[in-house]
Amino acid sequence: MPCVCMRSLRLRQPIRKLLVVLGTLALATSLQMVFLSAMQLVPFMLFHAATFTSAWYGGLWAGLGCASAGAVIGNVFFLKRLAGSSFSGDAIVATLSFLAVGTVFSLLSESRLRALRVAAEAVRLRETFLSVAGHELRGPMTALQLRLQILQRRPELAGNSDLQAARRNVARMEVLTRELLDVARLQKGRFELQKRPVELGELVRQVIARMSDEAEATATSIAFEAEAPVQGQWDPDRIDQILTNLLLNALKYGRGKPISVRVERRAAKAVLSVADQGIGIAPADQKRIFERFERAVPEGSYDGIGLGLWIAREIARAHGGQIGVESEQGKGATFTVELPI
Repeated sequence: MPCVCMRSLRLRQPIRKLLVVLGTLALATSLQMVFLSAMQLVPFMLFHAATFTSAWYGGLWAGLGCASAGAVIGNVFFLKRLAGSSFSGDAIVATLSFLAVGTVFSLLSESRLRALRVAAEAVRLRETFLSVAGHELRGPMTALQLRLQILQRRPELAGNSDLQAARRNVARMEVLTRELLDVARLQKGRFELQKRPVELGELVRQVIARMSDEAEATATSIAFEAEAPVQGQWDPDRIDQILTNLLLNALKYGRGKPISVRVERRAAKAVLSVADQGIGIAPADQKRIFERFERAVPEGSYDGIGLGLWIAREIARAHGGQIGVESEQGKGATFTVELPI
């Protein structure tokens, strides 16, 4: 079935290009006839527009085909009336000039379309790689985590620093694996929420408790404040994922400096905020960091591939909410998640 679909798509593309050429030529010819007297000084003007449109959407051969057909139509039906002959000097110069301009624009448009095709193929290959990598990593990560849990139960290994470091690294790899799988799901439109009643403050406490090892390893304190219970219909696993990403970022970029987490209710919204005292984010980067594979720091200075905040934004949007940031460079950052109650 995929092969049939691909063949049908390949057949449709030339048909679409042909329809664009014929449509633009018909429109240009009709307008040229309507405004014949006004077109005397620039007899090929409307055919230029038809050629540019065909080349822009169809590439080299669509542009050249439209230019050739436009040259014949314009010369035979319009230049002949104006110059008295299709082979006069003025008619030949006008026709050749039109063909030259059409050819140049067709070549430029073909280069543009080729670049777009290469970019689209690169994106497709990247998404395929992420999906495959996520699935391939999931099995070994689960097995490794189970093995570490067994080792941790041994009395002689209790409190072993190497074992704790291994658990933290496996936890980071699990986050990365989940992000890779989520990218594939979002791209395919298979991102679903399992909503149920959730008390947001209790969920936040559980996440903070689970991340105590990471906080201890970086000598970072995490303070939590919630004035009153805040309940709503959300997917707890996905809200957990948002908070985990925000806390991991706060631990990474504000290493050793306090983090504060707050839950409150504002009108019909639940508001979750995570504030750190780390390196901060420049104003120019504050929108960009929520896009895929975008980061506010140079590659290599901090680990990560730039997916966490994008996924957090998509999860918030899927709940009908939003996520934003307020920050100054060198003064930390406060990420705020708003969810409808």
